[in-house]
Amino acid sequence: MKCVVTGACGFIGINLCKKLLDDGHYVTGIDNFIVGTIDELKRTCGEYKNFNFKQFDLSKRYSDESLFEDIEVIYHLGGMSGVRESILTPDIWFDNNVKATFNTLEIARKYTIKNIVIASSSACAGDVPPPMHEEMPMHPISPYGASKGCKELFTSAYYHSYGMNVSALRFSNVYGPHSTIKVSLVAKFIRKILQSEQINIYGNGEQTRDFIYVDDLTDAVIKASKKKVGGEIFQICTGVETSVNKITSVILNKMKDIGYSIPTVKNLPPAKGDVMTNYADNSKAKKILKWEPKVNIEQGINETIQWFVREAIL
Repeated sequence: MKCVVTGACGFIGINLCKKLLDDGHYVTGIDNFIVGTIDELKRTCGEYKNFNFKQFDLSKRYSDESLFEDIEVIYHLGGMSGVRESILTPDIWFDNNVKATFNTLEIARKYTIKNIVIASSSACAGDVPPPMHEEMPMHPISPYGASKGCKELFTSAYYHSYGMNVSALRFSNVYGPHSTIKVSLVAKFIRKILQSEQINIYGNGEQTRDFIYVDDLTDAVIKASKKKVGGEIFQICTGVETSVNKITSVILNKMKDIGYSIPTVKNLPPAKGDVMTNYADNSKAKKILKWEPKVNIEQGINETIQWFVREAIL
């Protein structure tokens, strides 16, 4: 299979590229370097003969789109994440999430690429009673959530208008190896401990999230590309509610067990735009995609820590 992975330099992109390459597929990774660099992608995928990379900004339309010729699947992971940051610069989130998704779908239509999987987020639903599920109406409370909601609307529109097998997957809080530049909780806290720096928790730490290990997530992404599920939205999550305090404790204890000193943990005022409770229902993905998560939080955190320590990446 010949495929394109957008946002290939991102944390999930790197993991997905490696998984596809290990399975023998031909992968073209593209990225615009707005968030990351190519360094970690090169370390991980650079020696595969069936891999190539091209710098490409999907928020703009290039004259040379020939790299999409003969492509069978587009995995559209590219975009901006982060609630707090999107409130400060909503225009950047619009360009890199909404415009880039529209352009991706137009390129797919131009080259008759039928299978497209688009990365979304539960943030489009907003602050609603959990568990999140696919039939909830969208009430985003941040530009980030709104931009993800737009991606889902285009998913439905391009399926119904053009018959494209395009689906959107709402990723929960993803963590795991190769999260060198990821700024979300797990990767950030591990780096803080490795650097002997203070850990900051916004609010009292009792806010909950649904943490999913990256291998489980990429498995769902690939399964979605192989099913005829055009126009569908799927929650890709564990269905398990875990507080920030709980996952912080798991990280601290596992780091302590391998000899690292535990830094100061400080509570800061709650962050604007954050929801207090967030976990989701994955029953639709289980039923239709024949997928379910396999890695629990203890296993996943241990694998992530071991990767950071082994790679000595701060």
